[in-house]
Amino acid sequence: MRRRWLLTSVLLAGLGRCQDAKVVQVDVLHFHHPQSLPFLPLMQMSFGTPPQPIKGIFDTGISDIIIPKTSSPVCESENQQCRGSRASNLGDFDPLKSSDVHEVKWSPFDGVLSGGEAYDGPYIELTVGLGGETVPMVSVPETQVALAVNGSVPGHMLQFPVFGFGPKGGQQTDKHYDGLVARMKAVGVIKRNSFGVVLNPTPFGNGSVVFGGVDTARFKGELQAVPILKDDSSGEVFHYIIEMSSVHLQMNGRRPGKGRRSVEERCPGCGSGEGRECRDLDGGKEHDGQNDLNKHGARCGGYLGLGHGNTINLGLGKEERFTSVNSGGIGLTLPFDVLLSIAGALDTTMLGSGGLDTVDCEVVKDPRNKLVFGFNDDKLKVAVPLSRLAVADEYLTDTQLRGGRCRLVIMANSLRDTLNSLGFPFLSSVYTVFDLEQDKLWFAEAVQNPTESKLQEFPHLDSVKHQDICYSFLGCFL
Repeated sequence: MRRRWLLTSVLLAGLGRCQDAKVVQVDVLHFHHPQSLPFLPLMQMSFGTPPQPIKGIFDTGISDIIIPKTSSPVCESENQQCRGSRASNLGDFDPLKSSDVHEVKWSPFDGVLSGGEAYDGPYIELTVGLGGETVPMVSVPETQVALAVNGSVPGHMLQFPVFGFGPKGGQQTDKHYDGLVARMKAVGVIKRNSFGVVLNPTPFGNGSVVFGGVDTARFKGELQAVPILKDDSSGEVFHYIIEMSSVHLQMNGRRPGKGRRSVEERCPGCGSGEGRECRDLDGGKEHDGQNDLNKHGARCGGYLGLGHGNTINLGLGKEERFTSVNSGGIGLTLPFDVLLSIAGALDTTMLGSGGLDTVDCEVVKDPRNKLVFGFNDDKLKVAVPLSRLAVADEYLTDTQLRGGRCRLVIMANSLRDTLNSLGFPFLSSVYTVFDLEQDKLWFAEAVQNPTESKLQEFPHLDSVKHQDICYSFLGCFL
C-alpha cells in the first residue's frame, strides 16, 4: 500500500504553470517494480468529464495515447494494471461515466508496439487533463486517443497504458490527427509544438516534461540542435530519428580490476588508425561476430581505435548511424560490432541474447567512465555515464551482488534492424527538447534534482544558450 500511495502522491505534486509564459510542466516518475522492466517513465493524466485519472508510460517512440477500457478483455488479462489489479492500480477509462466522449468513426486503432505489446479498439475524442486534485487542472478538449479493448503483452510483462508523444506520421492510422501537444497549442494552452524532457535515474525520483518550453534549471551549457530525419518520398516525420556520427567509450576513471589485461594488451595494434587489421584472441582466427560470443573480446581495426588519451572509438559505421530517441526504451540499442567493442573494453563478454554480461561495479560507478555520442559530424557530443545504464539490485542475483557485479541495459541491434535506440538512460543524462515546429531535437547536459524550476517558453532560434533563455526572454521562475 505504501508503494501505491507514493506513486500517486509524487505524480500529483508535479504539475506547474508559469504565470507569464504559456508552458505546462508535468513530473515523470521513474517507476520501479521487480516484475516490470527497469527504467519505466510514468506520468499521470486524466480523461473525460468528469476526469478519470490514469497513469501511463511517457513514450516518445509511440505516437498514440492508448488507455484501457473499463471491464474490457484488456482489463481482464493476467498482467493488467486496471483498477483492482494485484500489481499497481494505474487506472482505466469508463466511457459510460464521461459526458464528452464520442467515437471517431471509420478509424479503428490496431497497433503493435516495439516491445511486442498489441492493442486494438476504437479511437475516441474527449477532454484530456493534466493535473487535478492538488493542482489546477489544465484541460485540452476534443483530444483523440486510442481506447484499448483487446490486448496482449509478451511473457510475464506487466501491462501499462501508453502515453505516446511521437510525431503525427507515426500514428497507427492512415487518418492522421493532431496529438496532445498539437492540441495544447491549438487551444492556446502553449504556444509551441515542442516539449523539453529530462528523466530521473533514481527509482521513484521525478523527472520533468515541459510542454511548450524548457526548464532551464534542468540543464547547463547550450541547447544545440540536431535535425530530425524525414521520409525521403513524403517529407513527413514518422519518428524522432536522427543521425549519429560516432560513439566513444571514455575511460578516465577506474579500469577493470587488477590482473585484467588492458585494451591494448587484449588486442595489440588497436588504435593505430582506421582500417588497420588485427587478429582475434583465439589463435588468430577470424571472428564472425556470431559464434562463441563469450570467448571473445572487442573487434579490432577501425572498430576499436584508442583516440585521445583514454577515449576508445567504438567504430560506428556509416550505414549504422540512424538513431531513434525514445523515452519508452528501457536502455540503449547499438550496432553489434559497437557492443563487441564495449564488451572488450569493459573486460566482459556478450550474451547470446545480444546483451552484455555483468561488469565490475567499481568501473560502472566511477562517474568519469561514460559513453560519448557524437552528432552533426561530431560538432556536438553528449555523454551518458555508465552508472546511468546500471539496473537496480533487485534485478541481480545474490552471486552477482556478492561479487560486486553490475548489469548494464545495453543491447545489440538485431540483424534485421539497424536502427539504434537511445532510451531512458540517455534522457536522464541529456536534456532533450522535442521540437516539431522546426523538426529538430535539441540537446544539453542534464542537471538532476535542482532546488527550483525555471520555466521558459522555448524560443525560435538556431542556437540557444542557457543564459539567453534565463535572462533575455520574458518568463517566470518557480
